[in-house]
Amino acid sequence: MSSERLLHFVFFLLPIFLSELPGGAAGNTQAEALLVWRATLKSHDNISSWAVNSSAAPCGWKGIACRQGKVMGIELPGGGLAGDLSSLDFSLFQDLETINLAGNGLTGPIPRRIANLSQLVSLQLQQNQLSGELPGELGALGEKLLRLDLSENHLIGPIPPSLGNLSAINHLILFKNQIDGEIPGELGNLVNLEDLELNFNRFSGSIPRTLGG
Repeated sequence: MSSERLLHFVFFLLPIFLSELPGGAAGNTQAEALLVWRATLKSHDNISSWAVNSSAAPCGWKGIACRQGKVMGIELPGGGLAGDLSSLDFSLFQDLETINLAGNGLTGPIPRRIANLSQLVSLQLQQNQLSGELPGELGALGEKLLRLDLSENHLIGPIPPSLGNLSAINHLILFKNQIDGEIPGELGNLVNLEDLELNFNRFSGSIPRTLGG
């Protein structure tokens, strides 16, 4: 076999070989998704290690934690990121357990697709400039989510009653937003709740009896 034909043969087999490796295909797809999001950010100097030619993409990138080649955590608190989350395809990160993007310059609404991350344990988006209403879909994270911190943003509208479905949650932190309306009595269903912080918002009415009001 000539060297030219051998080279073509290797290039033909390489994608097949990578797809057979544990997490190989998933890792490549997730790396591409992260790079697409990075390209939309107005400021991303702190994640310059995210590069398509990186041999460890994406598991060797700053702020990315993996298990068996699949992304389990996106953790970039205080990372100097500016932009929104709309271009990050969360559907490609079904094994994601932690998101910590606190203390950045993220704007825009909280993507409803985050609610499809059924393995998510901790979602920390505090100290950003996120706007819009709290997605009711977040209530679908009930079985695993232990911590939801959306404090110190610009969120508006009422607390969705569906957050009362977060049966496992320990920490629900929403202070310093512009959330209004009445506090839903469904929050009294959160029997594992240890820390509920709703101060510095625009609530009306009384504290529900289910919360000791």
